[in-house]
Amino acid sequence: MIGEWFLGLPRHLKQAFAALADGIVLPLALWAAIALRLGEWQPEVAQYWPAFLAASLASVPVFISLGLYRQVIRYIEKGALWPVIKGAAAGAAAVTAVAYMAPLPGFPRSVPIIFGLLTTLYVAGSRFALCHWLQWRKAHAAEREPVIIYGAGRKGVELARALAEEGRYQPKAFIDDDKSLYKRTIDGLTVHSPKSLEALVPKTNARQVLVAAGSASSSSRAKILKFLEPYRLRVRLIPDIDELEFERGRLADVRDVQIEDLLGRTEIDPLPHLLKASVVDRRVMVTGAGGSIGSELSRQIVRQAPKQLVLLDHSEYELYRVQREVEQICMFEDLDVPVAAVLGSVTNRAFVQHSLAHYGVETLYHAAAYKHVSLVENNAIEGFKNNTFGTLYTAEEAMRAGVKDFILISTDKAVRTTSVMGASKRLAEMALQVLLHGALR
Repeated sequence: MIGEWFLGLPRHLKQAFAALADGIVLPLALWAAIALRLGEWQPEVAQYWPAFLAASLASVPVFISLGLYRQVIRYIEKGALWPVIKGAAAGAAAVTAVAYMAPLPGFPRSVPIIFGLLTTLYVAGSRFALCHWLQWRKAHAAEREPVIIYGAGRKGVELARALAEEGRYQPKAFIDDDKSLYKRTIDGLTVHSPKSLEALVPKTNARQVLVAAGSASSSSRAKILKFLEPYRLRVRLIPDIDELEFERGRLADVRDVQIEDLLGRTEIDPLPHLLKASVVDRRVMVTGAGGSIGSELSRQIVRQAPKQLVLLDHSEYELYRVQREVEQICMFEDLDVPVAAVLGSVTNRAFVQHSLAHYGVETLYHAAAYKHVSLVENNAIEGFKNNTFGTLYTAEEAMRAGVKDFILISTDKAVRTTSVMGASKRLAEMALQVLLHGALR
């Protein structure tokens, strides 16, 4: 197809073609202006040829100098109107000057004004029409996933535009808490109240809601997520439209809901100086290194330049995964930290004793624990064995091995506990308190 052929041309050839097309069509715009002024479809225009020549020779160079042909049609914006208006005005002025200086007898005085308006309409209209066609073509080239956007403010509107350009999602509607926006249309999308979501889902076939509330407070974001929870929809967050990036044709910063989004409070960043005090130039062990907390601890610790990092876990796969991840951090960030992976359970006292002595551990972060409340509730014996006695055995062997710092990773469920998991962690805390009290006597 001609369209495919043209889109495949190099950028400089497209620019040359656009300039040539304008140079040819502008005289036609002048002919149309004369025809409209005289009310004739076949006006006598041969004697006005200098004006036709001036129409193109004046406008096209102005378009070039103002960067009109450097505009990417696919992403053209309203700001492109100014070069068009200035170029059309320059063409109209040139036609007027030629008409009176040549002179051109009988040349209608209102023709330059009509010519300027027609030039603006043609040049701007053709580009915006082409932009719309390219976006329509991209939208229909592949099936796009319908989505609903929560938030019709600036971030939501710019997100809808970004999605339209990116081509993967098709925004179907806005929902917003602002009652003044209800039933209004923004960029062709209607703004609905949150209560309308239940009816919108089957109507739009949307399976995702994108929440454009990046700068909202944590409590407001948590409130939105709580409202969306009952619906069978995938909820994803846009952190901030100002930080939105495009990566390989896909939106890079659209992410799933994370646990911190549900807390209703601001996330607290780690304090590196507290970590450094017990890590720098020491042999550090992390038990439960393959878990969610243990793996993050391992990532943070390795960046603090320990003498050696020992990863301990009873899950082969999780231990392998975190070892690979930590080693990649060392490679990419040029860190010279030896990493050792030790497979075993903290409930095996002899194993813990051997590991501490073999690696000469000086700091131990004890994150090994069963943390899922329902699983521990149904497996109470294993829960207490791992969480309570595993902590006790590890702490006792750490004292015998001369470990300088033993840090227990506890949980808020150990406070006024109502679950087996919380009780097992509370007993672990009490066991450490007893050991510490005995050591200080």
